[in-house]
Amino acid sequence: VLGSGGAGRVFLARDATLGGKRLALKLASDRSEEASLQGRLDHPHIMPVTLVEHDPETDLRVLCMPYYDGCPLTTVIERAQAKGRP
Repeated sequence: VLGSGGAGRVFLARDATLGGKRLALKLASDRSEEASLQGRLDHPHIMPVTLVEHDPETDLRVLCMPYYDGCPLTTVIERAQAKGRP
């Protein structure tokens, strides 16, 4: 588990068909429009969604995104706040 929040959990995964390439998989309920909203955005600071899968039996959705090693956004925000930065 890379992280979790109100919208779901994010896992580190490997795609065997791509030589074990590391990916971030977000698992969440299928009640929001997050996938379609995020899919329309194109900005270097927003993680692109490369694949969306829905399981109607569980009503869960998986968003597949590239994985970039580093610290989570919450850590970046905490460090900035500790230095008095907005």
